[in-house]
Amino acid sequence: MPRQVECPFCGQNGVRTKEHVWAQWLHDNQGAKALLHGTHGERIPKPTDVLGRGGDGRYVIQSSPAGQYAKWLPNLTVDVCGDCNNGWMSVLESQAKDLLEPLFRTGRPIRLTATNLTTLTVWATKSWMAYALAGPQQRNPFTLSEYRQIADSQSPLGRSMVWLMHSQDDQAHVGIGVSPGLLTMGVPPNGLDAQDNSGFGYLAANTLVMFMSLLPPGAPDGIAERLFIPQSVTIRTVRRIWPAPRPQYFPLGELPPAALAALLQYPELFWENLGLPTVGLTEDDAQQAMQRFLDGASPTALREEWERKF
Repeated sequence: MPRQVECPFCGQNGVRTKEHVWAQWLHDNQGAKALLHGTHGERIPKPTDVLGRGGDGRYVIQSSPAGQYAKWLPNLTVDVCGDCNNGWMSVLESQAKDLLEPLFRTGRPIRLTATNLTTLTVWATKSWMAYALAGPQQRNPFTLSEYRQIADSQSPLGRSMVWLMHSQDDQAHVGIGVSPGLLTMGVPPNGLDAQDNSGFGYLAANTLVMFMSLLPPGAPDGIAERLFIPQSVTIRTVRRIWPAPRPQYFPLGELPPAALAALLQYPELFWENLGLPTVGLTEDDAQQAMQRFLDGASPTALREEWERKF
């Protein structure tokens, strides 16, 4: 009897199948061929880092092995039901392939309608959501309702912003990443059960790069412009394709290597600059740190103060 799975996308029990996080139809591209040359689907143990609490009540980072993972990104898969994999996911992959293959094959610019851009946004978002399933649930910034939404309606996430760009840099050929974090005013009411609620994502495929900012649910007006829009996506050769997609040609030009490097580094710098101290603090300490931040103290100064104590 085929093995069953509770599908993380549609929520239904069904036959377990493997969904490639980085689309399988991209494996014929030169970047993927070079990466996979001489490999044999190797698996490696991957530690899982989550926030926990020690015996003294202080927050700690706990790490534990979490099974065997694909060593190379093109081989990374997650379990989904056959209905999703062979249904809407298959249709979405075919649509993305039809849009992008002429560009990949000839290198000539292609014209993308607003509908085309929405399709690419959903395709990339599905990929980021699948990638997030490979890690611990606490570090997954996507909600259960968002998994159901993309399975039911194949529509982009309302709290996301997505940009499209072109680069010849090595990092623009094969890549995917999700950098999540928890943004909250104070210690989460459900403590260690709190799931990350915001983050950034990127997807690279054969010189095409897509970048996503995922705002916290219910974020105040203006937070996107102040915090979640990297400088690298404001240059002329980059276009935001969600929300409010507009017809355009792609590519409009080439993203300079330094701009791509800055874009890929942005999530790490974002969390470094914004994150308040957590590890080593008690819940009361964390509440006090939040209050001091609201009173004007910088996150960097608060982190340095606690680092001196431990």
